[in-house]
Amino acid sequence: MLKLRVRELSSFLLGVLLTLSAQEARAEYRLGATLGYGGAGIDSVNSISSTDVNVHRSDGPGMLGLSIEFLTSDTSSISVDHTRGIFISPFSSGVGFTGVTWRWFYTGKSPSVVASQNENSILIVTRRIPFLGLAAGIASGSIYRENDLVPSVSAGGVYTGFHAGYDYQTTPGRFTRIEALYASTPTSSGFVKTALSEFSLQIGMYFIY
Repeated sequence: MLKLRVRELSSFLLGVLLTLSAQEARAEYRLGATLGYGGAGIDSVNSISSTDVNVHRSDGPGMLGLSIEFLTSDTSSISVDHTRGIFISPFSSGVGFTGVTWRWFYTGKSPSVVASQNENSILIVTRRIPFLGLAAGIASGSIYRENDLVPSVSAGGVYTGFHAGYDYQTTPGRFTRIEALYASTPTSSGFVKTALSEFSLQIGMYFIY
């Protein structure tokens, strides 16, 4: 069932990318990278000697993110995002969330000023543009901790989540985004019950093309 869901969502993400690429002539796109504080983890209930053992593993407190975003109107966008947690010692980054995020800039136009091609003067109104967003996609991962009672846990599933933050542009062609996000999968059914979740407060730089 999970393989079927992954295949269906992969086809959906490919369709979104092809549709957005077809709109490229009339809608700009942005590439961004983020760093944040938070984590991505797995909750698991394992049965050991007929006793249920609750296991929580996470990669954190660092978070990394990559995004390609397309404006669908002056006040909304769709992006394909990938985020994952980073555990420093021992280093691991085994849980990732990949999906589609819709953002609504509810107080005005999203930052979109680019450098002039004919050397005209450019006026940038520097103000924070807040947004709210909804996300969905596929989360999967595996985390190993040596010498633990349950050394390795793994999980995968379809996640939903939300985003909130603001964009701030001071330079043509790029802007800063500060964003909080949360996402989780429902608890799986089966012999081993698992769920994935992530939370992050992050800051990133986006380049407008």
